[in-house]
Order: sequence, then C-alpha cells, then structure tokens
Amino acid sequence: VLAYDLFANGKANLNEDITKFIDDLNIKMRFNRNVKINIEVLGTDSKDNFSKIIEKKVKKKTLTEKSFNKSSYEDLVHKRYIQINDLKSKLSFNDRISISYNYNTDISDQFLVDCSNCDIRVIVTEFDPNLK
Repeated sequence: VLAYDLFANGKANLNEDITKFIDDLNIKMRFNRNVKINIEVLGTDSKDNFSKIIEKKVKKKTLTEKSFNKSSYEDLVHKRYIQINDLKSKLSFNDRISISYNYNTDISDQFLVDCSNCDIRVIVTEFDPNLK
C-alpha cells in the first residue's frame, strides 16, 4: 500500500526521511488497528549499480555481455534489512509489523513505477474488517 525512499542509491545508510517514515507508519497503524503489515526491504533502486557491460573481441567481432554482481546486490539488500530491523523498536504496534527483504531485481508494482528510487514497500498482510 505504500513505498518509501529511505536509502541513497547503492547505499545501506538510512537517509534523513527516516523520522518521517517512523511517524507516518505509527500514525497509520494507530488509526488502522485491524491490519498487519510487512515492511519489505528492496534493492531495485540500486540494481544498475551492480550491472556491468563487458566487451570482448573474438575473431574480428566485438561481443557485448552484460554481467550482474548478484552477491554484492544481495549484500546491499541484507545490510538495508538490518538497518530497518534495528528500527523496529521505534515503531508502535510491533506485534502487527513484520520485516522482510526481497532480492528480486524486477518487481512490478505501481508504487515502484511511481517512485523508482523507493526501496521500501509496506504490504498489508492481514486485514480483519470485523474487528472493532
């Protein structure tokens, strides 16, 4: 339901919007007591940092190959996950919040299309309309 840009491109350090993120999420959870959410950490904003184009000459031809450093990409996502997981204590309603990561580089999501620099998705995992 939401997407945030909390990390600089290719970095695992939180940016200055983290206070806004915490306040925003705490308010939304206070007024939506019947939902559980998952905060998903992504690296899609930085995937181009881990791609490299290599040109090779073979028998008078130049071949172009694209390589992707998957282990470095996954390391970045994992470091971001640790940063967000450390913030969980600052979030209210911890019993209704889970945190995960997604190594996929090609996530099709309307929020990410609108915010190509976003690296956090907030996903509703449970909603009980009968809860009062």
